[in-house]
This record gives sequence, C-alpha cells and structure tokens, in this order.
Amino acid sequence: MEMAAPVNADKPSWNPLRCGGTGLPTHLVALAKVLILCELWTNQVAGLPDRFLPFLPLFEHLGPPEVFQRTLQALFLVASFGVLFNRRVQASCLLFGLVIVTAMLSSRTHFGNNRFYVGCLLFLIGLYTPKFGPRLIQLQVVILYFGAALNKILLPDWWSGQFFENWVKVLDQQTFMRAAAWLPPLMLSKLAGWFTMAAESALAVGLLVRRWNPWAIWLGIFLYAGMLWFTGSTFTLFFYAGIAAFLAFVDWPKPPLTVLYDGDCGFCEKTKNLFARFDLEGTFEWVPFQKARNLHGISTDALKERLHFVAKGKIYAGYRAFKMMLLYNPLFYLVVTVILLAPGRGDSAFRSWFTAAMILLFFPLFNPLGEWLYMRVAGNRHRIVPGSACNVEAAPPARH
Repeated sequence: MEMAAPVNADKPSWNPLRCGGTGLPTHLVALAKVLILCELWTNQVAGLPDRFLPFLPLFEHLGPPEVFQRTLQALFLVASFGVLFNRRVQASCLLFGLVIVTAMLSSRTHFGNNRFYVGCLLFLIGLYTPKFGPRLIQLQVVILYFGAALNKILLPDWWSGQFFENWVKVLDQQTFMRAAAWLPPLMLSKLAGWFTMAAESALAVGLLVRRWNPWAIWLGIFLYAGMLWFTGSTFTLFFYAGIAAFLAFVDWPKPPLTVLYDGDCGFCEKTKNLFARFDLEGTFEWVPFQKARNLHGISTDALKERLHFVAKGKIYAGYRAFKMMLLYNPLFYLVVTVILLAPGRGDSAFRSWFTAAMILLFFPLFNPLGEWLYMRVAGNRHRIVPGSACNVEAAPPARH
C-alpha cells in the first residue's frame, strides 16, 4: 500500500496549518482556527475597550483603563497564539471566549452581536468533552437562528415589508428598487422579509434535526451568500463565523480514509502526490486498486475509469471523490478563509464572486457539470502530463 508521509496524530504540531493531535476533534480545531484568523485579520485586538460605560459596576474598580485594555489585548494574543500553534487549544479557546465576554461586559459601546457570537463559539469549543461531543456548540448555533427568526416574527415592520424597504434605501440597492417598481408598493420587500423569517426558522429546525443537517447547512450557506451579494458586506465577522459554525454539525470521519486509484496511470500517480502533499493530517490512504485487499464492491472496470474515495461506509467516485476529499481536509477551510479575508475590511466584488464559485464547485446540483469536466480531464491526461505512462485509456462515463 502507498500512502502519505506518516503523521503523528497523537502529538500537537507547531505548524499552524495542522489541526490534529490537540485532544479536540480535527474539525472543531479547524473551526477555532478559522474564527481566530478572522479576529486577527480584522484587527479586533485593537478595538478591545478600556472599560468605558461597563454593564457591571465592578469593572470600574479594576485598575486604570489603559492597563485593563492592555491586559485584554495581551490575553487575546496569547489565546490566539495557543489556538493557531496548537498549544493547549481547549484552554486557549476558553481564554479567548472569556476575553471577548469580559470586553463586552466592560463597555456598552463595544458590544456587538457578531463579536459576542464568535466569543461564545470559542468558549464552547473550550468546554468540549467526548461524552457530549459538539452538542453545546450546535445548540448555540440553533439558538442564534431561533432567536433571529423570533425577533423578526415579533416585529410588525418585518411582516409589512417596511423594515426591508427602509434597509434597501439605506443600502441604495438600485437593482432591488428597480425590480420593486414593477410590483405593488412594498410587495417585494414583504416577500424578502417573509423569506428571511422562513429561512431562519427553517435553519433552526433543520440544524436541530440531525438527518436534516446537510440541507440546513446548504440553506445557511445560500443565506449568507445572498446577504453578501445583496449588501456587499460581511458585517465584520458574522459572514465568516456564520458559515464556519456549520463545521460543528459535520460528522467528521476518523482516518485513515481509503482512496483507490489506478496504480498504472502516471497522471493518477501525480495527482496522488499532489493531494498527499497537502494532507498534513495523514487523513488519506492512497491505495493502487491493483494491490488493494478490499475493493469495497467496486468493479475493476469502474476503478480503471475513476478514482474512488471511501469514507464512513460511503463510496464517492470521480468528481464527487475529489470534492469530498477537499471537504475532509481541514487545510481547505483555512485556505478558503484566508482567500475570503484577503481583500481586507472593505467590501469586495472578488469576495462575492469567490463565494459563488465555491457554491458552484460543491453544490450537489452541479455534480453533472463537475463529472463532465472530470471526464474531459481524464480523457486528455496524456496531453496534460506529457510523457506520463498510463496503461488505461479513457472510458465513457459509468453510471453510479
């Protein structure tokens, strides 16, 4: 059998791109790192308060404001370092959450829903235990959408469309206003408000019922993507944290995960080497099907035709296999986060288009297009990698 270079999964690494060996599930460490990256990239540390107008009087007696602020900033950076470099990750998440909550309570002007949400997520990651799993984190996310939906449902302006109408004018959303002009007054704003309330309610229910989680996650992704396209804003941290939090609902498989490929194909070998280079956790075990002891019921003809990926009793072939391998690699989420953050605080058309591209790449509806592209690449692999030996010619698409 051939596989990626061995990785010590039981020992934490100083490599910030690694997420294993910390005592926490890999996907929760990836979630924590995504949140910390967003906090650092948007320079939240500089905005930590000096206990101005605190919610609780006790903060008025905790030393000079400057010392209080510098202490918060120092703890913020210590906790960030711990999470990113895999040093006592749970304790670091707890510390970071406490810093955020303390900052909120010490200053009314610093309070923000998106900041508080990130702090709660990190604090709850720090409270993780194998016995209860990620249930506390999941419950926090469900409460967020339940509360958001209930808040809107109880406001008459959301039902009448007046809230959305005023918001559109503030945003100067010309496309929406031109479309609204073709309909009776407030009609489009009513429909948009009703859809938002229905979507947030469906998210709360869908995330609460485990078998509905995949569809709820996609609904949430489309909701955040629509918010980004409609407003041109990430609302500081909310866009990133909202999508990243869905990682807590992923049933993350335990490695090693088997990848069956054609060992006689030079292009397949180069593909394996490329993917193995970015498999920092040693998650995937690449096995030439010619040497495999278990073909998982897959025919030899199908194995010659497409790469196959086996995870949690499910078999993915071709384009779907590559897609799932990306989704089960925590490095993927860190890279996507950095790309989304790269344009900076300013609103960016690039960020909107990149989000749309990610949806196009992974949404199940586009699988046929992805499979078509996969077969075009497979059929021209000799031209893509000149001189690579291959004993198998491209075959017509198989039906799975």
